[in-house]
Amino acid sequence: MPPTFSPTGPEAVERLLRDRDHPEFSQRLARVSDRTLAQAMKRLGRRDLLTVFTALPGSRAERVFILLAQPVRRELLQTLPQDRAAALFAALDPDDRAALGNQVPSSLAAAWLEALEPNERSLTERLLKHPPDSVGRVMSPEVVAVRADLTVGTALDVARRGAETAETIYMLPVMDDTNAVLGVVSLRRLLASDPATPVSDVMTRPAVVFSASEDQELASRAFVDAGLIAAPVVGPD
Repeated sequence: MPPTFSPTGPEAVERLLRDRDHPEFSQRLARVSDRTLAQAMKRLGRRDLLTVFTALPGSRAERVFILLAQPVRRELLQTLPQDRAAALFAALDPDDRAALGNQVPSSLAAAWLEALEPNERSLTERLLKHPPDSVGRVMSPEVVAVRADLTVGTALDVARRGAETAETIYMLPVMDDTNAVLGVVSLRRLLASDPATPVSDVMTRPAVVFSASEDQELASRAFVDAGLIAAPVVGPD
């Protein structure tokens, strides 16, 4: 029986690279999970990073790219051909794009922004208006919020409709009719409640709310101290 190849961790990718010219290199790479591959790529130099990434088929390359640490994304985007870099930039969420936009030459960031679909460009530019170290630069503009006067059943319908585009729906801001934040409600709480119950009866108030102008580091400490998975951000666009 021929020997089998069973990669189990990031070290497996480094072993593969020692035999990068093997005709089955791409097939062997396909047996490494996306998450393991992303972890391994943090440890690679530019030459090996490109060897691995360019060996991935298009759809898998995009999945792995989204899992990469920000410094690795930056390295790839500045090394790959610009049409490929623009396509990968577009695959990111707006907050990740905004973070990268502050870390690369302005000419590159401008070219990638110009290549985005109009709505995606608008979402990203909204974040780029905020100072680099502010909460507004890293917040997600794609949020599902629900009104306090809705029933739980209707709120769940709103969450389902928004699930495809929202970055997270596990914690939903609860708003009044002036769009002021009244509280938050978890998706788990909605699922566990009677569909006829008003959202105002199951939401948590007061909510921990951050200002878009707040310093990221200070807000991050408060976020961790409060044990949050998400929190509303308020302030000018």
